[in-house]
Amino acid sequence: MVMLLNKKHPDLLPLNTDEKRQEAYAEAVKIKEQFGRVAHDFDAELKTANDASVVPKKYRLPGSQTITVNRECLECPEILF
Repeated sequence: MVMLLNKKHPDLLPLNTDEKRQEAYAEAVKIKEQFGRVAHDFDAELKTANDASVVPKKYRLPGSQTITVNRECLECPEILF
């Protein structure tokens, strides 16, 4: 999850120091617990996650920055299976 979020938001979740990596990991765990889910039909749900008509899931980072986490909520748990 940390890598998926860092790829999308490198300026908000930097991984350049051990402290930053630990902070990013802690936030990724919170996001995964709040929004993560396993899709019944991964490909179909991935398409709808990218659809503009779907209400985006927003997560507020420390410091009042907000990120959108639609696709990442499906991709992270899918790796487990």
